[in-house]
Amino acid sequence: MSWLLPEVGFGVLGVFIVLLMLSRILSAAWRSRRIPITAASTAANAKILQACPRLRAPYTPCWFLPNAHAETVYAWAARRSPRMQYNRRCLILSDGGLISLDFAADPASEAKALPDDAPVLVILPGLTSGSHDTYPQWAAWSARRRGFRPVVFNARGTSNSPVATPQFYSASHTEDLRAAVRHLQATFPGAPVTAAGYSLGANILTRYLGEEGSSAPLAAAVSLCNPFNLEVANANLASGVRHVYNLALGAKLRESTKQHAALFRGHPPPAGWDVDAALRGRTIGDYDRAITIHVFGFESLEAYYANSSSDEAVPKVRVPLLCIQAQHDPIAPAEAI
Repeated sequence: MSWLLPEVGFGVLGVFIVLLMLSRILSAAWRSRRIPITAASTAANAKILQACPRLRAPYTPCWFLPNAHAETVYAWAARRSPRMQYNRRCLILSDGGLISLDFAADPASEAKALPDDAPVLVILPGLTSGSHDTYPQWAAWSARRRGFRPVVFNARGTSNSPVATPQFYSASHTEDLRAAVRHLQATFPGAPVTAAGYSLGANILTRYLGEEGSSAPLAAAVSLCNPFNLEVANANLASGVRHVYNLALGAKLRESTKQHAALFRGHPPPAGWDVDAALRGRTIGDYDRAITIHVFGFESLEAYYANSSSDEAVPKVRVPLLCIQAQHDPIAPAEAI
C-alpha cells in the first residue's frame, strides 16, 4: 500500500493541476470581450477602424496570468529582444543639450532599401526607457517590416545618450521632441512623419500635439498607456502593491543621476535643486522634488504634476490620434483617463 500512495498523490495533484488550468482558461474566455472604443462618428474615424480589425476583435486575457501585475511582470521578464540594430544620430539642441535618434536598421530588410518617401515613425519610450529596451525594439521591428522608417527618440540621458547639460527631461518638456520632428522633416522632406508614444512618452507626445494644434506636422499618432493625469497616476503609484513600480522606476532615476552627478555638480544649479537628495531618493516623486521641479521652473511637486499632464491637451489635438489604454494598467490607471 505504501508504494501506491505516491502514485495516488501524484494522480490527485495532476487532476488538481488540470482542473486549475481549465478553470483559468474558462475564466479568461468568460472575461473575453470587445474593446470599448470611444470616437467621434466621422467618415475618417470609420475608415481608420476599418483598417484596424484588431481594435474591433474581442480581447481575451492570457489564461495563466491572473491579473495586471502578473501580466506586467511576465512581459518584463519573458519578453525577448529582437536584437535590433540602430544607426545613431545625436542632435544638438539650442541649449547645448543632446538627444539621440536611433534609426532602426533591419538586417533582413537591408537588401530592400526603403524609398525616400517611406513614412517615418518616431517611437517615444516611457520613463527611463530607450532604444535598448525590448518594447521599443519590437515596435521598431514591426514597423520596419511594414515599410516604415522607425526612429527611436532617446531622451536626454537614456540608452547611453550623452548628457551635455545639467538637464534630463520631464513630462512637461516638449521642445526636444519638437526639435527631433523638425530634423526628421528636413532629412526626409517627402515623407510623412508619424509617432507612437508609450507611458511618459505618450504624455509628452499628446502634450506636443495639443500645443501644436492645427499646425502639428505629424500625419498621425498613437498614445499607449498614457498616464494622462499625473496627479492621479502619482497617487496610484503610492498605494498598495503598485508602490513596487514606483520604487523600481525611482531606482532607475537614481542610477541615472549617479552616472551624471559630476556634470550636475559642475554647473551652477537652479535654485533649490539637490543632487544629494536625488541620490538618496527612492521614488519618482523624490527625484522630481529634488531635481525636476527646479530645472523646469515649478514651485512645487503638485504644481509640476498639475501642469504637466496631457489630459487637457486632448481637446486641442487636430491630427488623427489613437489612444490605447489597458483598463487595469497598474501604472496608468483608468481613473486618470
